[in-house]
Amino acid sequence: KETKNLSLQEAVNLMRGEKGTKVTIHVARKGAQGLKPIEITRDIIKVAAVKGGLIDKDYAWIRLVQFQSNTSRDVKKKLEQIAKENGRPLVGAVIDLRNNPGGLLEEAINVSSLFLEKVPVVSTMGRNKAKKEVEYARGSAPFKNLKLVALVNEASASASEIVAGALQDHKRALVVGKPTFGKGSVQTVIDLENKSALKLTVARYYTPSGTSIQGKGITPDIEVDRIDMAALEKARQGKFLKEADLENHLVGENEQKSEEGSGDDDSSRSPKSEDSKSNKDSKSTDRLFGVIKEKDGKKLRVEDPKELVKIDFQLQQAMSYLKAWNLFEKVSQGTKETSLTEAK
Repeated sequence: KETKNLSLQEAVNLMRGEKGTKVTIHVARKGAQGLKPIEITRDIIKVAAVKGGLIDKDYAWIRLVQFQSNTSRDVKKKLEQIAKENGRPLVGAVIDLRNNPGGLLEEAINVSSLFLEKVPVVSTMGRNKAKKEVEYARGSAPFKNLKLVALVNEASASASEIVAGALQDHKRALVVGKPTFGKGSVQTVIDLENKSALKLTVARYYTPSGTSIQGKGITPDIEVDRIDMAALEKARQGKFLKEADLENHLVGENEQKSEEGSGDDDSSRSPKSEDSKSNKDSKSTDRLFGVIKEKDGKKLRVEDPKELVKIDFQLQQAMSYLKAWNLFEKVSQGTKETSLTEAK
């Protein structure tokens, strides 16, 4: 059956079936004649709900793809694994909820419980405002002292908004990114006799402070756009003049006076030519938004946090705020190591 006039869901339904059974699809490829048959054995596909790694010394990046069964267990296991790799307890972590469509409410509460202890996580309320149900954090919050930045965007929805809202309201995390999707409704499905179903909205989700998630979503503490890293890199390549670049400037005590005549050499101070930058710009463009172009032309998504942070502007900013938070805390407590040189 041709898929040309089918919706994505209709095509998916045709390919689904019992585990172990086979289905054959015919694929047309550019430059090839006719259709190529591909036989696929059906199986249960398990999506890795949690990814992550050490993004920098003492700092972790945890990406929650969706909230499914055991997501909280996997987050806990991943953080423990990263701490072991770090060789000492972690200082902070970026909880990346971008493009997370949600999932199980139970797991949203369990994930929040890793960082919050015995406080409200989310409440539900229907038409009768008197009937309010509140869900609390459970357990001993094994990572209650870990500094957090929650990274969100327009595709963060439902359960991911519940987690971000709880962490934000309890001042447990700084929320960075773009305003979220705004899926804050509680729905129930009623089966009908003709094998159809009715989805009925019965209540709404509220953050611990009483803010409705529906429609508006979660507003970040700091809004950060997704920036074209190639354009940003190009803008950075221009060089600003400094005092030392000026002809006949007063030489500083720690500055080595350049050889006579070298001050007239503009080539050492001028921005790089367009030709010398072309390769770098091309590479930056290829690596835009978490995709790297290999030599054979295939594009692979970057999964290594240390590489991803180089090309993901929002993640860069999240890390900057996380590190600054730790630094400001040390300064306020008077524990930051400083070296003072007496003026002579």
